[in-house]
Amino acid sequence: MNDSSKPIDDWDVRRYIKLTDFLSTADAAIVRNVLGTLRGVNSVNTEVGKNQVVVVYDASKLDYRAVLKALETTGVFPARGWWSRIRGSMYQFSDGNARDNAKVPPPVCCNKPPK
Repeated sequence: MNDSSKPIDDWDVRRYIKLTDFLSTADAAIVRNVLGTLRGVNSVNTEVGKNQVVVVYDASKLDYRAVLKALETTGVFPARGWWSRIRGSMYQFSDGNARDNAKVPPPVCCNKPPK
């Protein structure tokens, strides 16, 4: 797991997850440990004052719903407001597109026909 919150690879995405309850430092440590063990997660930053978690992960290996499920196992829940739901839907949609695009073979270079 990398400490930087910047995407490293082509399929890395940064997701901001607002939380419903105030995040204590003990909760923040638990959230970092649980999310850090997920396959594809590069970094997890918890912002206690903002009640927010910033996760950078490889969208070709992991999706937003899996991150939310892991987050909920810690007893910390994401915000359920209309903006959080819309943003979560956009995150899930773009993660699905990234996973589908990662499976596509690379295009032929320079329009040369295959031999």
